[in-house]
Amino acid sequence: MTEIQLLLSADGNRRALASVVDEHYDPIVDEELRDADLYLVDEPSFHRYRDALDRRRRETRTVFCPVVLLRRDRTPVTVDLPDPVESESPLLVNEVLDAPVGKQTLFRTVENLLARQARSEHIAAELDAATAKLRERNDQLEAQRDDLGLLNQMLRHDIRNDLQLVTAYGDLLEAHVDEAGREHLRTVLDSADHAVELTETAREMADVMLSTEEAEPERIALRGTLDLELERVRSKYPDATVAVEGTVPGVTVADDMLDSVFRNLLKNAIQHNDGPAPTVTVSVRERAGEVAVRIADDGPGVPDEQKDEIFGRRATGLESDGTGIGLYLVRTLVESYGGDVWVEDNDPEGAVFVVTLPTVEEARSDG
Repeated sequence: MTEIQLLLSADGNRRALASVVDEHYDPIVDEELRDADLYLVDEPSFHRYRDALDRRRRETRTVFCPVVLLRRDRTPVTVDLPDPVESESPLLVNEVLDAPVGKQTLFRTVENLLARQARSEHIAAELDAATAKLRERNDQLEAQRDDLGLLNQMLRHDIRNDLQLVTAYGDLLEAHVDEAGREHLRTVLDSADHAVELTETAREMADVMLSTEEAEPERIALRGTLDLELERVRSKYPDATVAVEGTVPGVTVADDMLDSVFRNLLKNAIQHNDGPAPTVTVSVRERAGEVAVRIADDGPGVPDEQKDEIFGRRATGLESDGTGIGLYLVRTLVESYGGDVWVEDNDPEGAVFVVTLPTVEEARSDG
């Protein structure tokens, strides 16, 4: 049954009000503050119980603990009440009634306040349930993060090392197989090289997923990063022509994973070109507050309907047996730097991948 504590200064008034309240509720007439559903307090007693009521309001599980102040008719309230507009916390006094108060007015006021309290308790219960689910989900994410960290370690060491052994011994076998066997061996080596690339991309993706935003990223020079990746791709694909048009400005951008962006875009431009000697042209333009890197190729191009979806998590590229995770990694990294990436048509044929990155003007570098 609903309990209402009567905090009145006069014993006679307390007994009289108790007889009225007893018609529908369970009155508490103790002078010491008890745990009740609602409190009726008169003005002379308010100063005595104010701190205790405030503690009760703060300790209760619900955000609403109703308090009704009773005052003499036509007498101004002299207690110091919080401003409902300026107060950030729930008000201590929720209703003020003039005494003597009629039964109908008293019971209507009490029922309205108890209804608000019930809604408050329901909301609090839903909030507790949502908080518990969120805590459980957070625990699951932490466990998944630990598992991802373990997988990242495997990619960095065990799997990659085994694949490098396969390629190393495969190179040694070339002198010991005939022409027919050499073709099969080349297939094995190409597949192993591709698997090494996949582990590298997966490792970089894991690094992104495991990274936190708490640490300030270490900015790097665009020119040095781009030159290094151009040198690597030229060494890996000697039949391709990879040129730089113009000069690369000495600006500072992104962080130390920017090399993954250019490595994946340069490899993509060559691997998806069916020509015997693919041509890739890189150009860089600096604008106010940002730099745009364009990587153009003379391959088959990208159909309009695929220009956006190729950057998706589950995309597999253009007529490719790969996973497509490389371009997804590119977009993930570029957007984390506050930049953008998209693909355009090249003239007369091919595609142009455009990467824009914000620059750090105060930290210019000569590369």
